[in-house]
Amino acid sequence: MQLAKLLLAGWIGCLAAGAHGQQKPLQAMVEMQYCGVRMGRPPLKYLSFNVTMRNLASKTQWFLFPRALYEHAPAAQSHSGVAGAEIFSVSPGRSVTVAQFMGSIRLQPESAGGFQALLLPAGAVITIRDFGISFWGDDFSSLSLQIVIAAQVMIGSLPADRWSGRRLLSANSADVSSKQISMVRSKFTQRGNELPVIIQKSDEITIANAMAKSCDSPQTSP
Repeated sequence: MQLAKLLLAGWIGCLAAGAHGQQKPLQAMVEMQYCGVRMGRPPLKYLSFNVTMRNLASKTQWFLFPRALYEHAPAAQSHSGVAGAEIFSVSPGRSVTVAQFMGSIRLQPESAGGFQALLLPAGAVITIRDFGISFWGDDFSSLSLQIVIAAQVMIGSLPADRWSGRRLLSANSADVSSKQISMVRSKFTQRGNELPVIIQKSDEITIANAMAKSCDSPQTSP
């Protein structure tokens, strides 16, 4: 009996170790290539990237990018939220829709506030060329980005697409330039107050250096 108990305990231990060793399947992939910079009023710079997003999950997911980054992380804040949004879409067809949410919310410590969001269906592959991220500072030679993958984004008590009043789901496949994308709607809170944001995160992608690959480098084909 004692031997049977020992064997059973060992078998359960092996199962637990095997389960612990299993890696969570990838939910999403993001590839970025640096294309150039346009100088704004110092120290503001407008960085341009080619970005390819792949939703590897069997469900719709949000891809959330920072709108702007500081060279050095600002002081911690006591609250955060969203006060408005501008919706940009390819016309006609709306194959790609980008929602720019504005406010104090930060996706990473260096964020200057707000985020840009794309809602992709299961299996989607979307490429945006000349995708912009602003940078406040001097040295952007090694720029770290945190991209949040989320099952749901709530603005106040409403899902982000319902709150914005616009269908935000992009197509299953598209390769577009930011020059093809124009603003189709904007929405702001009546008094400019910020609403709380709830992000149901399913994954996070960290790109250690978004400048490492240039637009001259070949991209992985879908």
